[in-house]
Amino acid sequence: MAVAIVLVGLGAALVLWPASDRFDGRWELASADIEGADIAPGLPLLIDGNEIVGTATCNDFSGELGRDIFQTAMGCIRGDGKVDPPNLEERFMSAIRGTIERDGDTIVFSSSEATLTYTRVGGVDDPTNLG
Repeated sequence: MAVAIVLVGLGAALVLWPASDRFDGRWELASADIEGADIAPGLPLLIDGNEIVGTATCNDFSGELGRDIFQTAMGCIRGDGKVDPPNLEERFMSAIRGTIERDGDTIVFSSSEATLTYTRVGGVDDPTNLG
């Protein structure tokens, strides 16, 4: 069972966790619960200490868990002709900037607008292990 202490303020959540319950490693999106959205699994996420790098629904992001996480500022052009629901990327990122919990080889990011479930790739708490 994972335990996380979350302090929320100034638009960001600060996540504190025991050293044995770290999030280091390579992860892939297993599922996304965002109203009106159909997001394919497999989006990558890399965590090394508090540093986080990943891909949202369109753009890449990087930063520090529980602190500033920045996105690239590029428009989304889809080759399949589908139109994303309004504010999809913002809702996705609200979860990344929200709370985080780990249970074994699964981590869950959540906010009031989205829940993102990632599974470990490679199975080792080593961010250099790319599977």
